[in-house]
Parts: sequence; structure tokens; C-alpha cells
Amino acid sequence: MSSIGSVSLRCAACGATWVTPRGQVVVAKGERCLNCAGELAVADRVDDNVGTVWQAWDRWLAGDIDGLVDQHHPEAEVHWLRCRLFEGAEPVYRGHTGIRRCLEDCLDACEASPNELRGFGDRVLTLGKLLMKDGAEETLSVAWIHRVREGKILSLHGYLNPAEALRDLEPA
Repeated sequence: MSSIGSVSLRCAACGATWVTPRGQVVVAKGERCLNCAGELAVADRVDDNVGTVWQAWDRWLAGDIDGLVDQHHPEAEVHWLRCRLFEGAEPVYRGHTGIRRCLEDCLDACEASPNELRGFGDRVLTLGKLLMKDGAEETLSVAWIHRVREGKILSLHGYLNPAEALRDLEPA
């Protein structure tokens, strides 16, 4: 996993991967996992799909829209949080053109920051924060589920309720 100044920590108990975006400390030394209170240690290896999603987040945080679009499969679909927050927003963005439009729309409306990434086979859960730039400067706890195929992001679903995202990851 190559990223700009990031460090990965893994919970020994539940396997959650914690990341530090662009050098920011998410979990300080000696702290416990926010998921299960397990011990954290520097991760020596991160699951390939988690690495793919982290690279996408890294590009988002660096403002590298072209690189971020390239990390998506040409047939990718994004069900972004924006459609749940703003009336009239497009519910699904499709393909590289749609993804670019989604990213440009979102850059003006909010700041997204990941705190935790967890792998679930071909899906990766990101728990994070969304700062709304609508004048109220409200920060929301949110979640995203990325589906990865052959090193490319195939779909992204945003959730205003992280518990809903966790339910969607449970086996049927």
C-alpha cells in the first residue's frame, strides 16, 4: 500500500485497518481499536482490496481527480451521499464521465475523510466523517462500501448511517 505519508494500524482482535490520511494521527500509540477495544499494531501488510480503496482515498485527499477516476472500473457506479443530502442530485453516477462529475460536485459541497477501512472479500468498508460546506459546517459520521474487482473500484455506496452499511455487509 503506497500512500502519501500514511501509516496503517491493524487491530489484533477484529482485524480492522486504521489509516492516517496524509500523516494525520488517527489512533495514537497506546490507544485501542474504536471498533472492539483490541490492541493496535502497525500493519505489515494490508489486504489488496483495502490497499486499492486506500489509494483512492489518498488521491481524493490529494485532489488528484484524474488518478482517482482512473482507479475506477470503466463500468463503475457511484451511489454517493450527495443524492441523499441534496434534493435534485443525481442518484447514481455511471462510468468514468459520471464519476468525474460526481467528484467535482462533491468537492464543492463537502469534505470527506476516512478513519477506518475494513476488508470483506471484494468489498471494503470505510468509516469516516463528512464535513458539509453548506454554511452550517456540520460534520456527519458516515460510511462507504466500495466493491473492488481486479484492482479497480466497481461500485461505491455512501451511507448516512454507518450501522446501515454494516447491516448491508452481513451475509444474506
